[in-house]
Amino acid sequence: MEPPFVQLMDALAFDAAPPARRLIELLKERGWTGWTELERTGRPGRR
Repeated sequence: MEPPFVQLMDALAFDAAPPARRLIELLKERGWTGWTELERTGRPGRR
């Protein structure tokens, strides 16, 4: 997917589902990034 489209989808998810922001925080804590396109951040996640 094109990065601008992914950014748009991520922003819409935050607006449509307020708990999505917390989910993204948890994903980042565990070493993941994104919502529409999950990717490893390169750093080990917390367990």
